[in-house]
Amino acid sequence: MLKLKKSKILIILLLSLLLVGCGEPRQEEKKKDTPIMVIGGSDDTEENKDSNTPSDPTKDFVKYVSYDTKVSIKVPNSWERVPEGELNEEAILELAGRSEHKYLMIISNSKTDFPTYDKWEELAIDRDAELYEFDKNNVKNAHVGGYDGKMVEFTYGEGKDSIYGRIYFLKVSDSYLQVFFWTNASSKTDTSKEFYDIIGTIEEVRS
Repeated sequence: MLKLKKSKILIILLLSLLLVGCGEPRQEEKKKDTPIMVIGGSDDTEENKDSNTPSDPTKDFVKYVSYDTKVSIKVPNSWERVPEGELNEEAILELAGRSEHKYLMIISNSKTDFPTYDKWEELAIDRDAELYEFDKNNVKNAHVGGYDGKMVEFTYGEGKDSIYGRIYFLKVSDSYLQVFFWTNASSKTDTSKEFYDIIGTIEEVRS
């Protein structure tokens, strides 16, 4: 029986600001049927290829490495690591921009647990569409940091407690990743570009 790891956010967004603790980076380094979103990696535009140019919005970002040391991602220096398991007990990385109510988590599923990426993707999208009540027709192809996958944006909940979310479904070397971003729905306009910049920095950790 195929089993997906839990992807439900375990805490309510507006309460999580009070629960999230401080953390330190585990590692810092300097170093067409549907539209395809190309973010980061070798397919990025010439303008953004040189990370040292003033136009690069991620040049001052801080790198965090997942608990299993297999994946890293960069976020603004106002973000922090969340205590392990606080956003989701299955997550391999949990980060938060607490003062702005912004959150990120990554869940990894082993390739050996599923016959193909397409089967995992189908199951993951079906399950998350039910959890977060988004229309599967809004799922788009995406190419993120050199990795192929899918992406969906959604609004979940009603009124002042509603959230704006974005989920990426990605295929990396030995696993399938779900990368979740969320914030207050009222902050969507100000936050969606930052989420876009962050996801473009995701990469596997090479030993």
